[in-house]
Amino acid sequence: MVKILAVIQNIEQNSQLCQYLTQDNNIDFKITSDEVSVLKQYYDFRPDIFILDTSFKNIKYSDVINELSLDDTEQFKCNTILLYNSTTELLNLANWSKIYNIFLKTTDYKNILKAIYEMSNYTLERKIDRLFLKLHIPLESSPSNRVRKTLIKCCNSPNLLGNLNTLFNTVGKELGTTGEGIRSSFRTALKPLNEFKDKEDLPFAIYKFFPKGEEVTPKLFLDISIYYLKNTKK
Repeated sequence: MVKILAVIQNIEQNSQLCQYLTQDNNIDFKITSDEVSVLKQYYDFRPDIFILDTSFKNIKYSDVINELSLDDTEQFKCNTILLYNSTTELLNLANWSKIYNIFLKTTDYKNILKAIYEMSNYTLERKIDRLFLKLHIPLESSPSNRVRKTLIKCCNSPNLLGNLNTLFNTVGKELGTTGEGIRSSFRTALKPLNEFKDKEDLPFAIYKFFPKGEEVTPKLFLDISIYYLKNTKK
């Protein structure tokens, strides 16, 4: 689950963005016009993506960004999209490292949504990588990359999870291979998990996610992994 916090002054823009984002089941979003408590809302919600209006009168957006940049965790996150009226509003920002993209408020919302989905997929990939590390699955290998792409496809198109043949064929076509090629990649990537299934030295991380002694099939792996990705807060 990718979390988005949008702090936008214009109520009409709020409703437009809300209308678009409600169509995506992989996004948990909060949209507000309350600029006074923006920092509190940020720290309470801890968004993966932060959309900030630069034209509030009661706060300076640059103060918000600079304040977040002092936080040990937040300072390394390039997770902010700025919406601005004129380039003069952008002159007072000391730290650009948190800014992923900037858009004029008159920009077609399709461009903003494209940036959101790019950031969303990037965030999702990082969550998948953390899951792989916990499960002792190599991060950089052809099978792992195919499994990662399949997980992203499942998160973005949950209906495909109901039929593995259709899912694997769809992902295979996108990656220039076959459905059987994707299935074979799953067998290879999941081999380390199944090697532990009957051993006493089963790593805690694997034991936590999968029933001990049960073969980790592609379907079981996808079901548990999708649940984890949609519910983890990290």
